Amino acid sequence: MQYVKNGEGATQAVIDRFCGLDRLGPLCRESAFELRNLRLLPDGSLQRREGARPLLQLSNVIRGATCIQRGGAQESYLVAGQTVYFLERAQETYVAQAIGQIGTSSGRVEFCYHGGILVLMDGEELWSVTPSGVARTEAYIPLYGKDWGYEAAEEREIYETPNLLSRRLRIQYRLTEESNTVSTQPLYPVSCDRLFINGEEITSISYSQSDGLISLGRHRAAGTVVEVFVTMPASFISQRKTICRARRMTSVGDPMSERVMLYDAPDEAQVWISRATRWEDRLRIRQVFPGCCMIYLTENDRYSIGKGNVEVTGACHHYDRSLIFTAGETWMADGGEYENGTLRMITVNSTQGCTSRDGVATLGNTPLSVCGNRILAWNSRTDERDECNAASISLPIESLLDERFATKGALYADPIRNELWCYLPGEAARILVWQADSKTWTSFDGFVADRVFCLEGRVGFYHGNTLYCLNEQVGVDTDESGETRPIEVEYLSSYLDFGEPAATKHVSSADILAQCESGEMTLLLQRADGKKTAVCMQGEGGRLSLLHRRVNVGRFRFLRAGFRTSCKGAVRVFGLHVTARH
Repeated sequence: MQYVKNGEGATQAVIDRFCGLDRLGPLCRESAFELRNLRLLPDGSLQRREGARPLLQLSNVIRGATCIQRGGAQESYLVAGQTVYFLERAQETYVAQAIGQIGTSSGRVEFCYHGGILVLMDGEELWSVTPSGVARTEAYIPLYGKDWGYEAAEEREIYETPNLLSRRLRIQYRLTEESNTVSTQPLYPVSCDRLFINGEEITSISYSQSDGLISLGRHRAAGTVVEVFVTMPASFISQRKTICRARRMTSVGDPMSERVMLYDAPDEAQVWISRATRWEDRLRIRQVFPGCCMIYLTENDRYSIGKGNVEVTGACHHYDRSLIFTAGETWMADGGEYENGTLRMITVNSTQGCTSRDGVATLGNTPLSVCGNRILAWNSRTDERDECNAASISLPIESLLDERFATKGALYADPIRNELWCYLPGEAARILVWQADSKTWTSFDGFVADRVFCLEGRVGFYHGNTLYCLNEQVGVDTDESGETRPIEVEYLSSYLDFGEPAATKHVSSADILAQCESGEMTLLLQRADGKKTAVCMQGEGGRLSLLHRRVNVGRFRFLRAGFRTSCKGAVRVFGLHVTARH
């Protein structure tokens, strides 16, 4: 912004590059006091946001939705009631195809794409989801015995302890003498599911549970390698239901290890962090049981955060580590640091964390969290109790945050536009949007989102039983009944300082340089004492002008200037010029 003066006592304020929303700055600065439903583009112009339109309606309230990239194709799913739907693209809309049922019918559900498997958490069970169906997911199958021979049962070493989420075990034998059987003792599985001899599968399996003997069909020579997959009794996974009460899941440590953290179980301050597994073991299990997720939990994988009575409010992956948040602290789980086979965690910030359970997101490589009435961006400093590893990005808009945002606010990181959305789920409140490239804030209103997610490259959200998306081709918002509403946009600058003498200033002319299909906008002027003036402006050829016309706003030195319009179609504004004269 600049001021241009001439010899006739006129001063012109020229805004040819707009700035973001800022309610914190000094009286006069290059920023916007109000910015609604407009995005700031790299060239400094303003453009109206996309219109929201419904894609489909279901008979039940939507509980969760996701979109993933698998096998080079995008897959979209949502859950309503007990039914899981696969979304099939049909030109500019979607068709919901029911693919299965889950065990619960209400409450929030969570999706987590982990190791090539889409896992659905419903608060009672873990489910594997594919376009063809939904099934209770099998977890990592431990290699319980390795290179067992014909030693006594009590002498056999346990190579990997049982998985609390899986009834299956894998046992590998290397025969030390010729034999036609192998023994599972000291285990007595209920069944032998798969049998491989020297890598070749034997489809006809004879197993005796009473003595734990598996027939090899005929005598096999010493040195023969035998591999079996067996199923243990249901009591073997008595803790699975307790573990599955967790409502959130996130990756932990090195992504190649496929480790996850399960947290946010009702009345549970502890978290579960899965064990690291070898790539070759995961590959082998997927060859035999393709639908397995690779979550591996043992009795030693339950962790207490802090003193053990502090609930985890959020977590996110950051490079090869993970940040774990409570309301007042932040911990780091480093994938490379172990003590006796367990994951080591240290405090990295003892005064700041996350106060809202939906208030964690990662934008690019930057973790962000809601902390009271602030939104923090976290850096990679990992020194223990380093209070400088988080900085607020929300200072310009903290006065606009709803008082409920501290405990109920949600964050959504848009990977396409590199934006952070800050909103109150299910509330008709202003959505504040951080544009990371320009480090500026804007705001959206006019629609309500229970939850926002990335839907095949666009911003998707749902409210009630209706799924919506933002569409660049639509210049209006459409509700679930099909009724359209123009998207009202508004801009108001911070105070412009037209200098002395204050008693004789008046606006002599104003120009809005814009592309607007209707050719009509409202010029907004506001004095420091709060008095407002609105003047209709019309023009042609993309230039809306009010030239050499006196506007009665009274005497002033400081003046806010802006515009508002609710016309249909695209709106883009390139500049605003206001001339004041003695």
